[in-house]
Amino acid sequence: YISYLNPINSSKLWDEVKNVTVPFPYEVPYVVKIYSAISIGEPHSVFQFVHPNDPEISNSRYAHLEFNVTSHNLIHGFAGYFDGFLYGNVHACIIPSSHTDDLHLSLIHI
Repeated sequence: YISYLNPINSSKLWDEVKNVTVPFPYEVPYVVKIYSAISIGEPHSVFQFVHPNDPEISNSRYAHLEFNVTSHNLIHGFAGYFDGFLYGNVHACIIPSSHTDDLHLSLIHI
């Protein structure tokens, strides 16, 4: 499967993280349904994963992404998405422009 990242503006999600009682709550990824956010740019592909993983291939990953921002907004965090075949021809995608019907979860890193 392929992972994607997109910068977002969401004062609602930012405010909700204030109430989280874990150490460093703004540095923890959250799985949420994004319903009150502004997408700043388009999602960019980050990594491609193949399963099962070959033990000879390192899982160490690094990426440098540049986003074309078309408006002036404060970036509160990044939305993470994926697109992939889970098993055989079972396809799941949570990228907003092409998501699988009734599948709307996203990974947010504030």
